[in-house]
Amino acid sequence: MDTKRRLRYNGNMNITKKRKQKLLAAALALAVMLTPSDIFAAQSGADAADRAKSADGTASAVSTYESAAEKPEVSAEGAMVLCSGTNQILYAKNINESLDPLSTTKLMTVYLTMKAVDDGKITLDTVFTASKADTKVMESKLYLKKGEKMKVRYLIYATLLYSANDAAATLGSNLAGNKTKFAALMNKTAKALGCTGTKFVNANGLIEKGCHSTPRDMLLIARACFSYSFVQKVCQTKIYKIPPTNLYDDKITVTTTNPFYEKHKKVRRPYEKYNIIAGKTGTWDADNASLIEMAEHKGRYIYTVVMNDKLNKRYPDTVKLIEYARNVIDEQEALEQAEKQQTTSAKVTGAKGAIYSALGKTAMFRQALSRINRISAANTARISTAGYTSEDGVRLEWDGVSGAKGYDIYRSDGGTFKKIASAGADDEEAYTDAGVKKNHIYRYYIQAKRGNMLEFFLAK
Repeated sequence: MDTKRRLRYNGNMNITKKRKQKLLAAALALAVMLTPSDIFAAQSGADAADRAKSADGTASAVSTYESAAEKPEVSAEGAMVLCSGTNQILYAKNINESLDPLSTTKLMTVYLTMKAVDDGKITLDTVFTASKADTKVMESKLYLKKGEKMKVRYLIYATLLYSANDAAATLGSNLAGNKTKFAALMNKTAKALGCTGTKFVNANGLIEKGCHSTPRDMLLIARACFSYSFVQKVCQTKIYKIPPTNLYDDKITVTTTNPFYEKHKKVRRPYEKYNIIAGKTGTWDADNASLIEMAEHKGRYIYTVVMNDKLNKRYPDTVKLIEYARNVIDEQEALEQAEKQQTTSAKVTGAKGAIYSALGKTAMFRQALSRINRISAANTARISTAGYTSEDGVRLEWDGVSGAKGYDIYRSDGGTFKKIASAGADDEEAYTDAGVKKNHIYRYYIQAKRGNMLEFFLAK
C-alpha cells in the first residue's frame, strides 16, 4: 500500500488536528518573536501584495522637506497650509489660536449630514422639515418658513453655496433633534477628527458665546468634509436652482459665495487657474472673514485656511498660499520620484532573509502570518494627524486602542521600521519626533502594547 498517496490530498499534507495545532503554535511562536521590521520582511515573501494595500492604512508618510521659496505674508490672524500625501504643514501662522470659525462651521454640519448618508440613516433625497427655531436666524438665509419641506441635497446646496443659515439649522435639527443636541454631536465628532481647540454651539456659525475653533482644527474638519465627491460637486457649482417646496411655487436660485468663482482683474476663472476642488467662506464683516479652500496640483491636494482676515484680503491671501504650496510641490517632485522607488517593507538580506523567504512559501507560516495580519490591524493605532514644522519636528497624534497598555512608535525613512519611542497608556496620545533630518520622507505607525503576545495570538 502506498502510504504517501494516502497522506496526500490535492497536493497538501493531510496531518492530524493535534499535529496541525502544534505546528501552528510553533509558527506563531516564531512569528511573535519577530520585530515589526522582520514581519514586514516575512510578508514580502508571503503576501507582499496584500500588505502593500494595507500599509497605507496603518503607516503615515511625513515629508521634512523645506522649500527655498520665500514664505508669503498674509494679513489673516491665523492661517495654515497642508499638503496631502506627505502631510507636511507648508505654512503655519497661529494655527492653534482660538478664533471664531464663522460660516466655515457649516462644513461640520455638512460633514455630519454626509456621514448620516454613509451610515444609511438618511439619503440625499430624504425630506427635512424646517422648525420655527430653524427659521429664526439672521441672513444669509433662504427665508424658510415653519413646516417648509426640502430634500437634504437642496439644503446642502443652500448651505455650502449661499451659506444659508436657516438651511444649515434645518440640517442640524433634523439630524439630532434640536440645536443643543446637534452642537453636542458636532463637538463629539470634532474630537474624533483630532480637533483639540474647537467648540461649536450652533449648526451655522452665527457668532454666539462659547463658539471657537483654530486654523488647524478647521483644516481637519474641511479635509473630512471635502473628501465626499458630492460635496466637491456642490462646491464646484456656481449657480444652482432649488425646486419649489410645499410652501413656495417658485424656484430658489442660490449663487456661490466663493471668491474663486468671480473674476479677479486679469484672471477670469480663478477656480480653473488654481484647480479649486472645494471651498467655503465665512463672513461677519469687513474686518472678520475666513476662507477655506482645497486645490489640486500634480496629484496632490492643497488645503488652505485663513481666519479672521480682512474681507478684501482673504482671496489674495489664499492665492499667495496656494502659489507657495505649488512651488514647494514642484521642488519636491524630484524627491518624491525617488521615494516612489522605495517601499515601507524592510529588505532583509543574508541568512535571515533566506529564512523568511522560505517561511513565506510554507502554508503553515502563511496561516500564522495571516492571523498576525488580522490581529496587527486591530492593534495598530490610527494616526489622526501627522505634520512637520522646522521648529518642532514631526508631530504625531493618534486614536487610542481599547485595552492598550501603552504604545510603541515606529519610524522608517525608506528602509526598516525601527522603534523610536514608547508611550504609556495614561500618557497623551501624541508624540513629537525631534530627531528627524531635513529633506527626508519618513513613515510612521503606532503599535498598541498587549502584554503576553503569544497567549494573545493563540487566543484568537
